[in-house]
Amino acid sequence: MVTLAESNRLLAEVRQRARQLHHQAFHDPLTGLANRALFTRRLQRALTHDPDNPDNPDACHAGDSGTVSVLFLDLDGFKLVNDTLGHAAGDELLKISAERLRADTRAVDTVARLGGDEFAIILGSGGVDARKVGERLAMAVQEPCLLAGQIYTPRASFGLVTLDGSTTRPASPDSLLHQADLAMYAAKRERAGRLVVYRPELSALPEHRHPDPPSQDDPVGAYGRVVGLM
Repeated sequence: MVTLAESNRLLAEVRQRARQLHHQAFHDPLTGLANRALFTRRLQRALTHDPDNPDNPDACHAGDSGTVSVLFLDLDGFKLVNDTLGHAAGDELLKISAERLRADTRAVDTVARLGGDEFAIILGSGGVDARKVGERLAMAVQEPCLLAGQIYTPRASFGLVTLDGSTTRPASPDSLLHQADLAMYAAKRERAGRLVVYRPELSALPEHRHPDPPSQDDPVGAYGRVVGLM
């Protein structure tokens, strides 16, 4: 016969397991960041101005003004890191990048790993300057770090799109993310490791999603650089 204490324990275990499964369904297992599913859900909430429930872990705060910004970033030359330093180093670079993004954003912002070496951030308004935040994150992500016993300087490309009360809102989160993606690839074409803000004319440019690889004489080059040994 099951006692009351045993019943309560079993119920607590079931609830804990349900919370774990929910977390696993909406978070990236490597970095602990939100995954694409949770990112899309929160961006949809921000775009439709749904009231936020403070007890809802899926809530996203877009700010009283309805302003929402999306920052999209891609680690340049990530495949070269895997090929030259190993996949463990590649995983470590993803975790380092994720922690830098998380450390330089607010609790009300959503930092997500969309897949591979792509990250995105939803920035609510709250009086912040999205461009300044993006520029600060660009500097933070590209600080030197230790990979496979070597000092490595990451390189990344950043695209930003901001919607406010005067901006026509796109039909879906995918449309907004695509605009941020276009801005990011404009930055990637420049190979300057900087932030590009979306502007409508970017939609008319051809999408070159794979810039020319670095030369064999400089296998890392503008995509990141090993600068020393430890």
